[in-house]
Amino acid sequence: MKRICAIILMMFVWFASFSQAPMTFKGYELNCTAKELSTKLVKQGFELVDVVLDMYNLKGTFAGENSRIMIMGDSDSKLVTNIMVHFDKVDDWNMLRNKYMLFKADLAKKYGEGESTEKFTEPYRDGDGNELEALSSEKCTYNTRFTAQNGKVVLTISKDHSLLLIYLVDTKKIQEQQRSSDL
Repeated sequence: MKRICAIILMMFVWFASFSQAPMTFKGYELNCTAKELSTKLVKQGFELVDVVLDMYNLKGTFAGENSRIMIMGDSDSKLVTNIMVHFDKVDDWNMLRNKYMLFKADLAKKYGEGESTEKFTEPYRDGDGNELEALSSEKCTYNTRFTAQNGKVVLTISKDHSLLLIYLVDTKKIQEQQRSSDL
């Protein structure tokens, strides 16, 4: 009986290791350099605004919304370490929250259920008509964190009344995978 339980447990762990999807951005796996990714995005129609060291700033349409994208690369390996997508400001709480919920649902389909914190702090509460004021004064927190094979994705409503989507890439894991695939 113990052997059967151990086998079932090992199978569960093995299947769970495959349940996390690899992190992608606009269909590209994030195992490339910041320069390579920015070049691919420019070919898709994004405009390269500027480059500062290993940080590429672009603008264009992401997920049907106007956005500014910042791609950061590791100073040594040049691999993508972070991507920040900053969407346009929305001065209507219901529209902003609905966009957040739509993005959250789409990300959950891709990466599985995330960990969410969605709350107001006194004296504010949802539905009081002062949600944007609460957001500006950091008395409102809406964010969800998703885990992928090679990093994390964070969706948040920022205090400037916009959505922010952040990709945090585990470059050490990517480098290990690249070394392993070379063997």
